Parts: sequence; C-alpha cells; structure tokens
Amino acid sequence: METIKGVSVNPGIAIGNVWIKEAPIILPKKKNLTPSEIKEEIKFFKESIQAVKKDIMEMKKKLAEQIGTEASLVFDSHLLLLEDQEFIKEIEGTISQGYTLSWSLSIVREKFLKIFERVEDEYIRERVYDICDVISRIQKKISHFQPPTPPQKEDQSIILVAHDLLPSEIPPLFELKGLKGIVLQSGSKTAHSIILAKSLGVVIVIGAKGILSKVKNGDKIVVDGRRGEIMIEPSANFLTIIHKKRMEMESLREKAFAEVQMPSKTLDGHDFTLLANIEMAEESEIAIKNGAEGIGLFRTEFFLLSSRIFPSEDSQFNYYKKALEKLSSRRFVIRTFDVGGEKVFSHEYEKEANPALGLRAIRLMLNRRELLIPQLRAILRASNYGDVKILIPMLTSLEELRDFKELVEETKNDLRKNGIPFNENIEIGAMIEVPASAFISDSIARNTDFLSIGTNDLIQYTLAIDRTNQNVSYLYNPLHPSILRMLKFIKESAERNGKMVYVCGEMSSEPLYAIILLGLGIKVFSMNPIYIPLIKKVLRKIEIEKAKEIVNRAFELSPEDMEKFLIKEIERNFGDLIRET
Repeated sequence: METIKGVSVNPGIAIGNVWIKEAPIILPKKKNLTPSEIKEEIKFFKESIQAVKKDIMEMKKKLAEQIGTEASLVFDSHLLLLEDQEFIKEIEGTISQGYTLSWSLSIVREKFLKIFERVEDEYIRERVYDICDVISRIQKKISHFQPPTPPQKEDQSIILVAHDLLPSEIPPLFELKGLKGIVLQSGSKTAHSIILAKSLGVVIVIGAKGILSKVKNGDKIVVDGRRGEIMIEPSANFLTIIHKKRMEMESLREKAFAEVQMPSKTLDGHDFTLLANIEMAEESEIAIKNGAEGIGLFRTEFFLLSSRIFPSEDSQFNYYKKALEKLSSRRFVIRTFDVGGEKVFSHEYEKEANPALGLRAIRLMLNRRELLIPQLRAILRASNYGDVKILIPMLTSLEELRDFKELVEETKNDLRKNGIPFNENIEIGAMIEVPASAFISDSIARNTDFLSIGTNDLIQYTLAIDRTNQNVSYLYNPLHPSILRMLKFIKESAERNGKMVYVCGEMSSEPLYAIILLGLGIKVFSMNPIYIPLIKKVLRKIEIEKAKEIVNRAFELSPEDMEKFLIKEIERNFGDLIRET
C-alpha cells in the first residue's frame, strides 16, 4: 500500500474505485481561411457564443435548484466574459489572421495559460481558469464533444481523480451516482470549482502530487479527508479496519447530530457557543441545521470575486438580507472585503512580490473607499433585519481602527439624513490575525465591541511559514509556545475590557485544540459548519475546570515542555473522547 499526502477540503473517509477524469483533448481544425471564409467563421463564432450562453443559463438554473442561487453566481462571470468585447476581439482578431475558430480558441487559450504560468496570485489564476473554462465550452460546443461516460455499475463507489476541475465540470457531478470522493493532483481551496464541489457532500482532497501517475481506472483507494491522505491499493486487512473506522465515524456523526439541539454546556455546567464560518448566503440554513448558534464569519469575497464588476450596494444588501432570513435572531458577523489590491484593481496596482504582506483587506478598503462605503451602507441597512455585526480583517494599528470607525459614523449620518433605518448600536469587531494586532489587543479591545482570533493566519504570520508550502508545512504548529502565549494574552486583553472574544479558524474544529482553547477560557468558537456537531459532542463531555487546570499547569513549564505536557495530559484525561471523533 502506498500513501500520498494532500490537502484536506471536506472531511470523512471514502472507499471506492478510481475513475480518472482526463481533460478533454480537442484537436483544433487547422486551415488557412480565405477572406470570405473568415467572414463566415466570425459569424460561426458569434452563433457559438449565443449557444454557449444558453447552455450556461440552463446550467445556472439547474444548479440554483440543487444548491442555491448564490452558488450559481460563479457562472455570471462566464456570461459576462462572453459579452466582453476585449475577449471577443481577441478571438475575432485571431480568426481574421486566417485561423479557424477552433484553432483561434486554442491560440488564445495558450496565450492566457502562459500568463497563468507567470502569476502566483490565486485570484488572477481564478480569472484565467474562467477564461479557459469558457473557451473549453465553446470548443466542446463546436466539436459536438461528448464527455466520457463514468462507470455506473450498481452499488459501485466512485472516487473521481483528476489533475484539476473547471467550474463547469462540477454541476454534472451532482448526477453521478456512487460518487464518494474527489482527489485532485492540483487545485486550490479558494477555487470556484472547489467551493462548488464542497456542496456535493463528498470527501475531497486536493494537492495530491503524483496521484495520476500512481493510479489507473478501477484501482481501489481510500481517501481520508480529515488527514488529507490517499491510500492506494490497500490490503484486505487495512480495508477491514478502515471500513470499521468509517462505520464508527458515521455512527458518531449520527449521534452527534442527535445532540445538535441540546444545550451548549460543558459537563460541569459552563456555557459555550458554536458559530459557523460561511461564504454563501445559502449556507446559513445548513449551518443552523448543524447546530450553529449564529454566523461567526461571513466571508464576502466570494460575492465580490465571482463577478467581473463591483457588486452594487443594493445587490449586497439583498445578499446579506437573504442570509439573515434563515438566522432569525441569531448573530451574523459580516467581515468586510478581505482581498488584495491587484485582485480588484489589477490595472492600477503592480504585481506585489508578497501579496500576503501587501495592500489587502482593511488597508485596501481604506485606500479605496468607493468600494468600502457601498459595503458599509449595505451592512448597516441589513442590520435593521437582524443581529448584524461588522468584522474588520487584518487590522494592524489603532489608526486603521479609528479611520474605519469614523467612516462607519459618516455612513450612518448619511443614512439618517435619507431616512434609511439601521441598527444604531451595531457592533464592530476586529480580527486578530497578525502579531501586531495581538500585541496591542488590549487597546483594540477597548475600542471595539468584540475580538475574533483568526488562528490560521496568526499562526502563519507568527511562525513565518506558509502551511501550503510542503517544504515548511511541518513547522505549522498551533501548540507552539509563542502561539499559546499569544492566545492567552489576547483572551485576557478582551476579558479585562469586558469584551467577547472567540476563535475563528481551524483550531476550533480540532477536538484537541478546542479542549485547550476551552482551558484558556475561550468559550466561543467559529468553524466550518460540518465540524460543529462533533465539537459540540466533545465539549459537552468536558469539565472546563479540568481543562483549565491542565492549561494553567502547562504555562508554569518551560517553553520546550509546554506542548509535550499538554498533549500528554489531554490524552490521559480526554483521549478516549478525542479518539471517538
């Protein structure tokens, strides 16, 4: 048995037979056209655009019925691209040089792929994916391409394996019976295709380097979505063990779901709160079904980046209001746009050597207020319909906080003048996700209503490692003494100022880390909705005083002994409970 390591996207265990979904090879029809043929070929291109538009509209409608309107917004950018005069002129110009339509499409596609090779920014890569997807659709249309038929044997479990998937390749998978998992050799968690694929409810692992050279159609593989591992041709004994583990996990999940509506109280009677991180309005309903007591992080970037134009104030207002309809009186924390300058103003800002440390998030929004103000107006208007709160991403200074709050007040004044209702006491919180904000979290807490600790970025920025870089990913350690001390300091800063603090990151969704966070005195957690039932089941069986005792003792030790002690004591006291998950 061989094991390949990838990146987890959707948890669970999937066992099945490999179906390799190869990228279609459509050989372009190469021919030098005469002037009269060029005219006919351009006409053929325009007709093909209309036919593809019709197909996309039909797919959007079907997808909206299956998983919601917001998910289908991805394809709005495809429709807009088919109306983009620069894109159309690029292809028509190539045809005018005497190339056939299919040949011209291949030439333009290669041109954009070369741009893709030189670009590191994920958003710009996503735009290239959109272009390639649209070109691929046109090529398939004009060549009358028929996709390969996947295996559809009775009761067969399928694991789809591919280099990558385009957004338009996801909707047909909703019709694929027996699909249990997806393994991609490439891929990105933020890709439109992956965001859509998560709605399939199957186990997903991406970044499985070399997988296509290791498997063939029909091979038996096991995909562990929690660990991000793929086991190839496992032994009979291993399959027996993994079958048992999967059944136990399914049984545990069923039991956890049975408790989602139970009170969020530890074994010794302390309240805790579980919130959800979502990025589409439709997900709010799923979050509540999983036991979320509100939304701790609503990422607004998906709405912004799935369109080629800035969303208007009204469209944002309607989007937020739709999410609120499912939440009743539950809290709804909306994070302002967390994107980089070259993502939304690529024509004005040069490519940054290190976008993660560049003009992004609140820095960009304060720099380009024409984008932030409509969002603030939309959020404030939505606050009239529920418990809406505003969250500021990547805050690093009190000056940024002051400027942001002043802009909120100016926006409120403008709404008052126009008689537009909103919650006058709307709360404003700050994401603590860089060391700079962590070390001044006491001052930030005094000037905000709540703190949200973004552990994913905080760990990366503090330890100076990129967890997606396989050369250094092993250094990503949530239990590093510097991280533990920082979390303790942030929690105490909020407590001294009488402000609520919660953890919003993957630490919340791991039982071991959740117990340690509880021991630090943090009682509010926000995570992917899929993990809420299990974390709730775990925390309901924990005595918070015992967890605090373990954590307090760890802080009395030297830095090199803290992690070992925590793992040993949590295992000794709560090991059986953790292993159940």
